[in-house]
Order: sequence, then structure tokens, then C-alpha cells
Amino acid sequence: MGGDVITRIAGQPVTTLQDIQTALVSQQGGGTVELMIQRDGETRELVLNLAARNVE
Repeated sequence: MGGDVITRIAGQPVTTLQDIQTALVSQQGGGTVELMIQRDGETRELVLNLAARNVE
């Protein structure tokens, strides 16, 4: 059993879940962020579309 492993987000290396959370918080809602992942032994680049955040 396996899955995708996120290795970079927004150009920064990922070693912990906190790295992902920190990178996402610093991004603008409605924008995009690039991910580098390992899938089936291959490195792939993905672009995520981020939803706008409701700030109350």
C-alpha cells in the first residue's frame, strides 16, 4: 500500500506536515501553488488551485 509523497510545496522542501500547513497559510486564496510529489517512483509536478478563504 502506498500513496503520493509531497516533497516540495511552493519551492520549499517538505519534511513534516507543519511544512505543508505553513506553506498553505502563506498563499493567497484563489491562487495556485506548485507541488512536487513522488508517485510510483517518479517525481511529478502538480499545480493546485486554492479556494478563496472566508475571513470573519
